[in-house]
Amino acid sequence: MGDDAGLPAPASRDSQAGSQAGNLWISSNRGLSKFNLQTATFRNYGPEDGLQSYEFNTGAYFKNERGEMFFGGINGLNVFHPDSVQDNPHLPAVVLTGFKKFDRPADLGQNPAAVEEIRLRYSESVFSFQFAALEYTHPAKNRYAYKMEGFEKEWIYCGARREVRYTHLDPGAYTFRVKASNNDGVWNEEGLAIRVIISPPFWAAWRFRALAALAILGALGGSIRYLELRKVRRKITQLERERELERERARISRDMHDEVGASLSRISILSNLAQSGALPPEEVQNSLAQISRTAAEVVDEMSEIIWALNPKNDALDNLAAYLRQYASQYFQPAAVRCRFQFPEMIPALKLSAEARRNLFLAVKEALHNVQKHSGASEVRLGLAIKGGQLEIEIQDNGKGFCPESLNRPGNGLVNMRKRMEEIEGTFTLESREGGGTLITIRLDLEKCAKQ
Repeated sequence: MGDDAGLPAPASRDSQAGSQAGNLWISSNRGLSKFNLQTATFRNYGPEDGLQSYEFNTGAYFKNERGEMFFGGINGLNVFHPDSVQDNPHLPAVVLTGFKKFDRPADLGQNPAAVEEIRLRYSESVFSFQFAALEYTHPAKNRYAYKMEGFEKEWIYCGARREVRYTHLDPGAYTFRVKASNNDGVWNEEGLAIRVIISPPFWAAWRFRALAALAILGALGGSIRYLELRKVRRKITQLERERELERERARISRDMHDEVGASLSRISILSNLAQSGALPPEEVQNSLAQISRTAAEVVDEMSEIIWALNPKNDALDNLAAYLRQYASQYFQPAAVRCRFQFPEMIPALKLSAEARRNLFLAVKEALHNVQKHSGASEVRLGLAIKGGQLEIEIQDNGKGFCPESLNRPGNGLVNMRKRMEEIEGTFTLESREGGGTLITIRLDLEKCAKQ
């Protein structure tokens, strides 16, 4: 026999006496104990069961012929018949008596004893249960055990304590269980069961997570699509630049062939004639003069091509300055007064080389027609920006003509219209006999902007 069988500790076995019921009664300094010889377990008694005290005197025990037991202690004598001492078989019911949130009583909306389920928000992270066993034989000897299924695996024996506190449980569904024993240690294993549901925060709810997952997938898909589109746009831009480069090369080749090539061919023909000896001396001199003029024209044409190709000249204000310089120099030897009508501030908008080249050649052709055909004494070169469009006017006070009377337009007018069509611009001509001529060319600046 020892403490592991239920004998209270620390205790000294002072006296013992047998009984006819198969039990052994033992007194100690921790009360009176009944040892069941069949189950090898103890049932302990104390002052709350009617004993004079916990402490008994050594050797102070006696059993008479009627089977009554006598045990002497420091405060008197205890006399009883073992058969009259019966264990309490009643299974104590367990009820909920209160519920707290953050150590403050919570309103459950009904009698706590009738509560079967408690729902809590995630923010209600501190809560406690209060409970009691409906056993009144010796309430002070009632004992309790509890566990939160889903959080605790084993029963936690808490003695006579009737309140349990929990903090910061994860969201989810739990079952809080409490069982109790009566004064004789008889446990009600079924006890009390209350379902506890702790709702997750909004960011942990499955709907939010599903939406967040969809948002992430959408963002990921959008990012992938954006990257793919950006890759495609870059490829398109690269192809457009390559195509633009090819067009620029073709245009330069065409200009070199049409303008410089024709002039060089003329120089070659005149040179061969002068060297052949078949021409009279005066015609040889005339051929040499033509060679000199043509060579000067070639130099001018090459200068114009190089100017159009130079990226430093890709701004609109540079084009305006170049047109003004060219017109001044072109009409300087002639008896034609050149007047300019330009705005004080011209924005430095970027223009493609093709747009600059065709604009310049169209204006050049118009100025050439003024000097060659109009008989004008004054010419006005105007430049303005109206509603996102560049507008250039070349107006003279010459003899003019009736456009309807022309059997066919000259190469100059055809070339001007063709050059403006190449850069998606427009060309208009207004003239009447004796009233001079007005040529207007317009260009959408956004369409011809340098990429």
